[in-house]
Amino acid sequence: MKNRPDPSRDILDAALSLFARYGFKRTSVEEIATKARVGKGTVYLYFASKEELLVAVIRRGLDEVYAAIVRATNAATTPAGKLRAYVHTRVAEARRIVREVRPADGAVVEVFPTVREVQAEHHERELALLEGILNQGIQSGAFETPQPRLLATGILAWLHGLEFTILMLKDPPEMDDALDTMLLVTLRGLLPQPHIR
Repeated sequence: MKNRPDPSRDILDAALSLFARYGFKRTSVEEIATKARVGKGTVYLYFASKEELLVAVIRRGLDEVYAAIVRATNAATTPAGKLRAYVHTRVAEARRIVREVRPADGAVVEVFPTVREVQAEHHERELALLEGILNQGIQSGAFETPQPRLLATGILAWLHGLEFTILMLKDPPEMDDALDTMLLVTLRGLLPQPHIR
């Protein structure tokens, strides 16, 4: 007997599409099952509740974003290039999500508390990645900063704010200029300063 494919991916895809279009509260598990072409009971075999399904959708999205960031930063050859790649990829992924998912007005606000809760679980790995880039820059002499972890925390907070702006304001046109300006200021501030003797 052939192994049946795991339907969880189809369930997650269906849930994402319906949550984005109608909102979390207005989407039923039955509608998700219909769109995923599985029985309602199959959804509950994989996810104990609609809330657990929402968390799984968000986790999968965050994992995809993180994987894209890791690929981009690994491809860069300098600490400054890695930092640029991190920032640009993070913003590009937020734009991709908005473009592909096209969340309806109110859909993001409705699930925002859950997004923040799940995002907190992933915070440490992103913080470690950013701190690693800054430490690499310090070790190579390209960067100078006394507290790389605090700077990494600030950069991450700034990026969360940009993502929220992209989701809520549908990517305002001045976003690219704001992004480039902030990166320029950050990188200039990281340059080793001449020490007066």
